[in-house]
Amino acid sequence: MKKRITALAISVSMLFSSGSALAAGFTDLNEFHAWAEKQIDAMTASGIIKGYTDGSFRPDRSITKTEALVLIARVAGYITGDYDTFKAMASERYKDVVAQYNTPYPNEVAFLLYKGVLTADELAGYLASDRADSQLLRYEMAVLLTKLIRAEGTINKSGSYTLTYSDAGEIPYVAAPYVEYVTNSALMQGVYDPEHPDDIYFKPYGSVTRAQMAVLLHRVMDKFEISVSYGKIVGKNKTNNTITFRNEEGSPTIYTIPKGVNLVVDGYKTDSVKEITTGADVAFFYINNTLSDIEIVNDEENRWNGAVREEVTFTPTAPVEGVITTITLSDECSVIVDDVEYTLSAASTIYVNHVASTVYDLRVGHNAELEFANGKVIMIYATAPSDSSTQIVTTEGTITKLNVTSRQVYMTVKNAETGLESEKLLIIETGASIFNGISGKAIDFLSLEIDDHIVATGTLKGGEFYASKIIVR
Repeated sequence: MKKRITALAISVSMLFSSGSALAAGFTDLNEFHAWAEKQIDAMTASGIIKGYTDGSFRPDRSITKTEALVLIARVAGYITGDYDTFKAMASERYKDVVAQYNTPYPNEVAFLLYKGVLTADELAGYLASDRADSQLLRYEMAVLLTKLIRAEGTINKSGSYTLTYSDAGEIPYVAAPYVEYVTNSALMQGVYDPEHPDDIYFKPYGSVTRAQMAVLLHRVMDKFEISVSYGKIVGKNKTNNTITFRNEEGSPTIYTIPKGVNLVVDGYKTDSVKEITTGADVAFFYINNTLSDIEIVNDEENRWNGAVREEVTFTPTAPVEGVITTITLSDECSVIVDDVEYTLSAASTIYVNHVASTVYDLRVGHNAELEFANGKVIMIYATAPSDSSTQIVTTEGTITKLNVTSRQVYMTVKNAETGLESEKLLIIETGASIFNGISGKAIDFLSLEIDDHIVATGTLKGGEFYASKIIVR
């Protein structure tokens, strides 16, 4: 289940006050602030920005750079309770970097570094002793907003910008693409100057007031819905670069890391799942229902320090005994037994309860003894516990036939070693969850088509696969 990131009321210092009055009740708002009153009302109600204990909001007071970073962190999810593990990891990961600055908000700053809204090289521009309490400038706000919504990778960096502001020449060159983006996205607008009524100015070196900040942050949250879903890692496959996670509903799902999505493990960007450990917390971060980041935090014992480590290939020779915790059915099948992943040989022999079987008869929770040759499993002896009939398995392949009336799907599974394909039958249970794996949106059974690549999760009953969840890649 995805949760939209909304601010929760929290207790902070007098810098942002603990006052609870809404915009309509602030003593210093008048008809000159009507343009911002709705947004001030919404942002104070959500806990993003607050009034003062004397009942005022001080809409015309300029926001300092330190205040701006704290407010941006809140919109990015800092005050979301479900994100506590990730915030703690960010504070640990960046504590030495942040310690170079005398800021009263080290955890919020570390969180922005972790989220990519700031870089270590940019901190001095906001937190140096002569900068922290200075006014946030409009061109700086354009940069922060763009990075907040993960749009930096899409901005125009050609060196030629379409800016029609009368003072476009005054915009710092490095900030021009960000100003162009926030203008085209209607996040920031020009400033009217009554002395020059025919001109529109951006005023890059003008300050951002508290009223303006409320409007800008409200505009971001209105135009760019930020949501996140959580789970636990229960397995991974380095060959296919997939992770298996269990969501809040308890259903294990195999997921291939899409191109263009940031994979962040313990605060470090990576392109491989090899540093992820079983039991890690995972968060899928969406902007407007489009997956932007997959964030993973291992437990402290297995925390990754970002150093490139040589890949060690485990080639067991002696038999291994344990409990199957994850089964991956894809181009190259594998099982995870007691937190270690083992790849099956194309010619693996499998016995379940002393009966010759296939990998499709294995279940999570089976007790298993594995035998090896050339580093791969060649023999599995599995015994099923009494409740194994309810265990969940997952398979992946391409749809070859559909029977709408009987809700049957035939799919091919290709073996990576032999190149041979086998056809498997899935029966789609009534009420099964079907999702588009790119957008994350639920779709109907009738939306399935021939040649769709799918990942199906379900149970085996009488030798037939009953799917309760399907993800279309």
